[in-house]
Amino acid sequence: MSTSTPPKVLVRGNLQTPQRTSFGLQLDMNQFEELGVDGRQIMLECGIPAIAIEEPDHPISRQQEQRILLRLLEVVKPQMPSSTLALENAANVSINLFGLLGLAAMHAESHLVALKTLLAYPELTWGHSLVEGSDSPDYAAIDFSLAAEEHLGSMAFELRDFCLLRDLASSATLIDEIAAYKLRPSRVQLPFAEPKDKWRFIQHFGCPVDFGMEKARLLYPPGLWQEAPGRANLLIFKGYEKLVSRVVIAYRQQGSTTDLVKHYLRQQVPTPNRESVAELLNISPRTLARRLAREDQSFVKLRQQAQLSLAKDYLKHQQLSLQTISQRLGFADNAAFSRAFKSWTGFAPSHWQQK
Repeated sequence: MSTSTPPKVLVRGNLQTPQRTSFGLQLDMNQFEELGVDGRQIMLECGIPAIAIEEPDHPISRQQEQRILLRLLEVVKPQMPSSTLALENAANVSINLFGLLGLAAMHAESHLVALKTLLAYPELTWGHSLVEGSDSPDYAAIDFSLAAEEHLGSMAFELRDFCLLRDLASSATLIDEIAAYKLRPSRVQLPFAEPKDKWRFIQHFGCPVDFGMEKARLLYPPGLWQEAPGRANLLIFKGYEKLVSRVVIAYRQQGSTTDLVKHYLRQQVPTPNRESVAELLNISPRTLARRLAREDQSFVKLRQQAQLSLAKDYLKHQQLSLQTISQRLGFADNAAFSRAFKSWTGFAPSHWQQK
């Protein structure tokens, strides 16, 4: 399959939300039990309140979930590779686990709308990656990226790789289910060294798997995004999507304005301005500025932080042209992006990339 034509990004979403529902903990707890460990006791030891274990819609923080996943990796290490666990988790994923959000995605008018819907409400999912759906004449792709949080210590990179693989493999499972079990990737690319059990990956995905690649990517035949899922129904989709929106709006009101703004800045393409973010939050730009000021933040500062983080990711991992990066980050042209990047880092983009 040719990959010479640069893809056009159609949708981007950040699954790494400040908080999410505790339903995902039920899946992790089941995994502990299968490994012969008391999952409930480990949840309590990791600081998860009992109510979060009993009520699947109780909010938990990303840090709480990280503690659970780190403990899970520690438990599984003597028994199997963490990659095997990630693939097993993904095989057990079902769109039905996502409730109203899953029902909305199943009835979307196209696979692009289905992906946009899932990425628009990440609090109701359990992923961690930055996700991009793109299109080209040669292929359709979904890219996954995730930075290791080195403050987590020796397990930081293992946790990063586990979450990245689980997000990618789970997405392949969900897309196949949304398509009424008629759509598997044509190729999978992973940024890991080739493992001894490469056959397990090929068996799981049902297609060729390339290791040592620049990014984690699912590749599909061209035209994927325009195709309709097996149960597409616009009227049903709108009904479920409206219900999901109400749930998430109420849920987001519990979080800080800073966290919400950071989320939208990394999710939208191109990087949105203050007016666009205020509209997404259903408030005025002035109200947004006041709320951020109460948290000792400013929109300009948060936007620059997001642009710098994304720019480094693009330059380091995705080998995009300066023009493409400038457009994705919301700059008027290459020169404006280069000036901004140099003011942030002291280096021109090309020099920083070489370093």
